[in-house]
Formats: sequence, structure tokens, C-alpha cells
Amino acid sequence: MKEMITRNLGLKIFSIVIAAIVWMAVISISNPEVTRTKTVSLEVLNEDVIEMAGKTYDLGGIDTVNVLYKIRSRDEYNIKASDIRAYIDLSKIYDITNSVPVIVEVVNNKELFIENPVARPAAITVHIEDMQRKHFDLEAKVSGTPADGYAVGEISLNPSSIYLNGPQDIIGGISSVGVEINVEGANDKLTGSTKPVFFDANGNKLSITDTRLELETADINYEAAILKGKSLSLKFNVGGSVAEGYRFMGVQSSINSILVAGDPKILAELKTVEIPASVLDISGATANKNIVINVADYLPEGVQADGNTQVDVTLRVEAVNKKNISIGLSDITLTGVNNSLNYVLSPETITVGISGLESGLSKISKADLNPSIDLSNLSLGEHSVNIKFSLPGGYSVDSHTPCKVIISKVPEESASSSAASSSIEESSSSIEVTLPSSTQERESTKSTVKESGKESLKESSRENSKESSKESSKNTKESSKESSKNTKESSTGGGTEESGME
Repeated sequence: MKEMITRNLGLKIFSIVIAAIVWMAVISISNPEVTRTKTVSLEVLNEDVIEMAGKTYDLGGIDTVNVLYKIRSRDEYNIKASDIRAYIDLSKIYDITNSVPVIVEVVNNKELFIENPVARPAAITVHIEDMQRKHFDLEAKVSGTPADGYAVGEISLNPSSIYLNGPQDIIGGISSVGVEINVEGANDKLTGSTKPVFFDANGNKLSITDTRLELETADINYEAAILKGKSLSLKFNVGGSVAEGYRFMGVQSSINSILVAGDPKILAELKTVEIPASVLDISGATANKNIVINVADYLPEGVQADGNTQVDVTLRVEAVNKKNISIGLSDITLTGVNNSLNYVLSPETITVGISGLESGLSKISKADLNPSIDLSNLSLGEHSVNIKFSLPGGYSVDSHTPCKVIISKVPEESASSSAASSSIEESSSSIEVTLPSSTQERESTKSTVKESGKESLKESSRENSKESSKESSKNTKESSKESSKNTKESSTGGGTEESGME
């Protein structure tokens, strides 16, 4: 096998070389056609046709096309993209579809092209838009913080306004135009020049690269005063009343103070910035009310606010609910009690009407009411008394069952009553002053004490009578004995004497 390969090796190599030369000669002589592609920039002609109609156009980002052409293989290396021109003519736009054909022309080496090149895509869709010219007042947007104790004063811009020209959809997305000024660490007046910037409705900066947007002025000159500053708290005055069944809960704001600068004499007299009640009106409100105010509108002349002066204010309004709680006389604290008087309260059960925020009303119980009645300085007789309550903030007592008290003197005991009876009556009087939890209990206590006193008095009288009877009987007997003795002695003595006389 090896001998077959190596046999006549020189002749075989020579044959291969000859074959290659012959193949190259054939290719060179035949020079076949080939199809090639070049990327060519797209030109736009007669743009003024659109502009004169007060409109503008957009090609959807297409600025190049691919051009296909046929050429001999040996000539393809001589063709460049600059040898071909591709363009559209806006005066030939087709109104129904807004499309226009792409025209291709050979500029150089025309003789090398076998036929006219063609573009892909062969037609371009043109988006026609209305042009808009809009005027904007320029706003200064401050970034950074001045040196400690300083504030940004008045800022002047030149020009103070600007016109924009461009497609309607782009102009429509621009809410404001201004300049950005960096005041970081500044303690003196700042001057300079900067380009305008665009902001949307939320104050976000927009990045617009569309070359169809034209600015009347490219550079804006600014001058920013840096003054000694002072921080002023904001005072919100609220006017009007919320709808029935609702309660005003207070004011929330995005900021509670603002840094201002100006004439030192004026600043020395300023303590707060007051927002009038006519601006913060909650008349008839049934829900939170959001208001955006400009603090600068409420500053005195000669004083300027530093930074953003827009303040978001929320007037908080919540629905009010109602509930009833029942309490007994034993739940009420009595003050000013006179121990020499009887107090009888009624009724036994009192219903208290409470109103407050629905979110916490269910947690309020009678333990939170802290009811009390002041009985001092009340004369004898019947009186209507007011019950005082102490509730957590945000809740109130709207009504309660009318409460009455009957005041009378403690009955005095007669002089013939014994000490025990007097003591019992004093005990009875003391029990009445402590005011049992119900009228029935008080009456029962009084009746029991008085009956007990009466029984004790009767028992004492019976004991005294018995003792008196015994003592009297004893004395009578002693008297009788003494009298009999005396009689006997008298009789004996008389007989002796008569006998002597005889």
C-alpha cells in the first residue's frame, strides 16, 4: 500500500499543481455573477412638505437600509457603501398608508453593477405627527444645602420663560421647564449659566434625546441670593365643621417647618407661618381632605422661603359611632358626704351614651367611665345631680339617665333613751350614710336597725322594772320588820312603868 502511494510521487504532486492552476484560470476567465449586500444610510428629501403643513414626521428609528446588488466576483471588492445612495422623497408619500418608496441610485462604479440595486425594505412607513409650540415659565430647582445658618433667597433667571417646538406627544409629556442650581455649602450669592431641564407632572426629570425638540434658548443665566436664614414652624388654622356623624382628628403635613431668609428685622419678629382657615376648610367633610399649599404665598414681603415651598396637607376626618353602657349606683364614687345626713340615690341602674371612633369604641367598658358625684353644698331635700365622667381622649359622654338624690337629717334620739339604744341609733345612722348599693337594701338596713333598737329598749325597760319591783319589795319587807320590832319594844316598856306607879 505504501509503495502505491509513494510510487511516482513527484508526478502526482505536479499533477495537483497543474490542476489548481487550470481551475484558477477557468474562474478568472468565466468571472461569474454574485449577489452582495451593503448597509447604506437613508436620506430624506423634501422634509419641508411636512413642516409646511405644521406637522413633523418619524421614521420609527430607521436611518439605514440594506441594498442588494449583482456584480462580477472579481469586481466585488471594488464596491463601497458610498458608491450607493438610498433616499425617500416625502413629497411622494402615499396618504392612505403614509408609506414612501426607497429609491436607490449608484453614485460611483456604475459600470460594475450588472443591474440596478434594490433596497430592503423597499418602502418606509412615515409616522406623521402634529407640531406644537408651547410657552413655559422657567422654574429654579435647588439641590444641596447652603452653609449652616444660611438659606437660599430670591433666584432670578434670564430669560424667565422659554418656548419649545416639537412633536405634540413629546411636548405633551413635559409639565414644567426649569434649571437646576447646586447651592451645597454656599454662603454668598451664586451666579452662572446652565441648560434647561424638563420635568413631568410628578416632578421627575425627563431625558429627551429627540432632535425634533427645539429650544428657543439653549442657555439660561441665573443669580441666587444666599442669605442668613431662620426656621419657622407652620401653623395650620382649620375652618368649618365636618358632616354630622364624623369627627375632625387633626392635621398632617409633609413638613412642619420651613427655612426662610430675608430682612433680619422682619425675621426677628416672625415666629410662625400661619395658613389661614379659609384655605384649610373641612365644611361637610366625610373623609380625609388633601390640600397642596404653597407656603411662599403666606410669607410677608421681603421674606423668601428656601427650597421647595409646596406642602401636602391632610385634614383627617373619621366616622363617629355610638354605644350605651349600663352602670349601677355602686360603680359611682361619692364625694363631699356629710355623716350627719342621709343620702338616697335613684335610679339603681343608669344608662350612659358614649360616642367615639368606631375603631376603639368596642373596647370602652364601664371601668373606663370613672363616674363620680359631688354631694357637697347640697341642702336638705330632693336634687337632680350631674354625674361626671373621665374618658380616654377621642371619646365623650353624650347623655346619661337623670340621677336624683334625697337628703334628710339623721333622726335625733329622746333624752330617756338608754345608752345602748343611743348607740344602736348611731350605728343605724352610720349605716345609712355609707349608702348601700340599692334603695331596697338601705330601707331594709334602716328597718332592721330601728327594730333592733326598739327591742333592745323594751328589754331594757323590762329589766329596769323588774329590778325596781324587787328593790321596792325588799325595802317594804325591811320596813315592816323594823316597825314590828319597835312596837314590841314599846309595849314591854309601858307595862313596867305602870307597875312602878302603882
